[in-house]
Amino acid sequence: MGKKRKNGENGKKKRSEWVYFRTEGEVSSIEIVHNKNDNSITVVTPTEFIYTEASYDRKKGPKALNRVPGYGPSSVFDPDEAVSHFTQLVAIDTNTKEINGVKVSVTGVVIAAGVIDEDSDRALAYLAPFCIKFSASEFPPEKIGWADGLSELYRRNLVSTKNPVGLIVDSFMDDLISINNRIISIIDNFYLPRNVSMIYASSDAGKEYIPNKLIALADRVATETLDYVASGKLPMSQTELMKKQIFLQKQDAGTKKLLDLILTKIQ
Repeated sequence: MGKKRKNGENGKKKRSEWVYFRTEGEVSSIEIVHNKNDNSITVVTPTEFIYTEASYDRKKGPKALNRVPGYGPSSVFDPDEAVSHFTQLVAIDTNTKEINGVKVSVTGVVIAAGVIDEDSDRALAYLAPFCIKFSASEFPPEKIGWADGLSELYRRNLVSTKNPVGLIVDSFMDDLISINNRIISIIDNFYLPRNVSMIYASSDAGKEYIPNKLIALADRVATETLDYVASGKLPMSQTELMKKQIFLQKQDAGTKKLLDLILTKIQ
């Protein structure tokens, strides 16, 4: 079930927003409850998964812009509302290029949380605390970046171990349901932490949505750092984490409060 979003302006293709789910096995009937107060959908019939997806039509089939897992048996049509039940959002993106004959990867990490700013308005505070540089191995660099990025965030106590965290990525979309259900690991024996759910978002389209804005920022941070490595300013042998600039966004305007606002959301 879905609805059209009124945002076909500025040359953008009209977006559609959907709620998808799959029942547990074959059923003879499906019970769905629509809550008009928050426009949420709750599937009473047991489900394997439920998620929100924004997309647009194209000749070779719909282009998924983002895919946000639901909370329990429920979800909403608007992806920005769907991510609001997470205490924190983490965007991790990895870029790879050959430098002096060596494949080098850099993972950009961005963390974000909803806050109330000095004007008592809802805001989204976000920062890029570090990047990780490594050489590609037998595993896909993107998945190495997910595992290493999460591990370092937990080591630094930058994400909650109890409250719900949404991990935004822009690859392996078809694997994410199985990773979220802990059917498969990210790499080796590294499974997704129990309080984390993976969110797909395109880094090159759909930037009117929060998940897409954040993954695009992680992509930019990774690209800038990789270019810095290629310039020779960072020795190829250096593998330590690199601190990056702190950012803050109040919807689409700027505010001045930053790190203390987001860190209060962690516990």
